[in-house]
Amino acid sequence: METFDSKVSLIEALGAKMVDIISKAIEEKGIAKILLSGGSTPKDLYLWLSKQNLDFSKIKVGLVDERYVPLESPYSNEALIAATLFHNTTATGLIGMVADSENPEQNLKLVAAHYRTFENADLVLLGMGDDGHTASIFPNDSASTAALLEKNAGICYTKAPSIPENRITCNKVLLDSALHTFLMLTGSSKLFKFEAASEEKTPISFFQGTRLKVYYTPN
Repeated sequence: METFDSKVSLIEALGAKMVDIISKAIEEKGIAKILLSGGSTPKDLYLWLSKQNLDFSKIKVGLVDERYVPLESPYSNEALIAATLFHNTTATGLIGMVADSENPEQNLKLVAAHYRTFENADLVLLGMGDDGHTASIFPNDSASTAALLEKNAGICYTKAPSIPENRITCNKVLLDSALHTFLMLTGSSKLFKFEAASEEKTPISFFQGTRLKVYYTPN
């Protein structure tokens, strides 16, 4: 675990690491593929990244998870990332998870097909909720348990304990296929929950290990 005195210093260190991985992927493969979390915690990180010398036309960005809401909703992770990470570019490399907000079955088929490109992504950025959930994989939800135990990479719907309840998420196999996996963690209460994860068997515990690089600040 990398620990920082402030969120600003965490963002600079994690952001520099992400820039390095993305730049090397573009240099070696012509394209970088990354999966990002939504929510308020990484918002400033995405704004920082938007100002870096990155060729966004060569970066495919997907979501770790999403609320099953239209793009116009204030709950939309896709809208958040578009407004922050893509703030300084006209590139359109963001692939959302709500292609059809009226037909869940059709939407799942479309997203599952689009997200095959993110198997073996160059990096994944995870977050963690106060209940130990990560992505939209929650405690005490049968669909989330399936997302953790499924043997093949894929996309699935889950139920959150808070509004909006309907979620769509990458499963563990798809997230684990990434070359680099980071967790951005802020606040002492979340650190306590993270350290208790293996005992409590919360979803984040399924990702703990040497591959998960944790960047933490108590502030």
